[in-house]
Amino acid sequence: MGNSVIESFWAYFNICLRDLSDEQYANIDDHLQHIAWAWNTTVHATTGLRPFEIMTGTAPVTLVDALVAPPAANSTINMSNIREAAAAYAQHAREHADFERDLRAKILNVRGRELKALKVGEYVKIYVPPSHGEAVRRRRKAKHICQWRGPLKISRRLSNTTFELKSYFNPSKSFRRHLMNIRKWRGPLPAANTDQSLLVPFVSDVEAGEFCLIRDSPSAKTMYLARVISADDQIINVACWGCTYLRQINAVFKPVMIMADTDQPTTEPRLGKACSPWTWGCRADLIEEMFLLRDLGVLPSGKIDADGRIQLRALFRRQPQLKMRKFRS
Repeated sequence: MGNSVIESFWAYFNICLRDLSDEQYANIDDHLQHIAWAWNTTVHATTGLRPFEIMTGTAPVTLVDALVAPPAANSTINMSNIREAAAAYAQHAREHADFERDLRAKILNVRGRELKALKVGEYVKIYVPPSHGEAVRRRRKAKHICQWRGPLKISRRLSNTTFELKSYFNPSKSFRRHLMNIRKWRGPLPAANTDQSLLVPFVSDVEAGEFCLIRDSPSAKTMYLARVISADDQIINVACWGCTYLRQINAVFKPVMIMADTDQPTTEPRLGKACSPWTWGCRADLIEEMFLLRDLGVLPSGKIDADGRIQLRALFRRQPQLKMRKFRS
């Protein structure tokens, strides 16, 4: 009985904390009494009374009551009323515990069937548990930060249980999520000036079409010039570019192809032989270790532009052990 009552309150209390802004959360002591007063002066569906009345035997005096209500003729506390109310409260608490168990079971049993009806074009929210870094940055406990972010629009159904989602604020940002990590977006869509940093965090801002200097692993010494094909919050797909020159800063780069018969990469595929672009996926959460240079300028001729060459030379000075792969013609 006691557990069900306090758990109901903690559920309400945590919702209130998650709804506070970062500035309000930093001064949480200013809001605790307001939160408690709202709970104690709200009529509960199970008891039909307010907790304040049950515990004190008198009705709470709100700010409005203080302004318009006449003073009470007799303010003496009736102890017998308190004892009767406490006994009634205990009985209602037991009934409330049974009610909450049945309600939760119904909600959990219904949710799975509802989610399977999601359609392309509908708006949803996704489960994004806050990281330790976000909790530190916002100076909040992780459990006091909203774990469902959105809205996102379903752009494609990849399978019966997997969806491709587009950010409501920036459709160029895409996400892939399983059915279990998606919930329907309820209520109106947010305004355009909403603080987007608190909605859906994106692992990287890599854009499709940009050229980057990457490596296979965080400790690898060999680098590749690659063009980003697509990017979402989990995988960044790239296509490799290369050249046959040893000194590559001023070289002409071309797309690297994999020959079907030899399975070898080359920048000069043989005429009439089957080949395909050399592509692979990089984990988005390793972007800082894998992507050494971002948004390099590449001229239509295939050469790296002047600014890009300056960045390359600076990188080689900082890390002389690095080298770019040379391909065979």
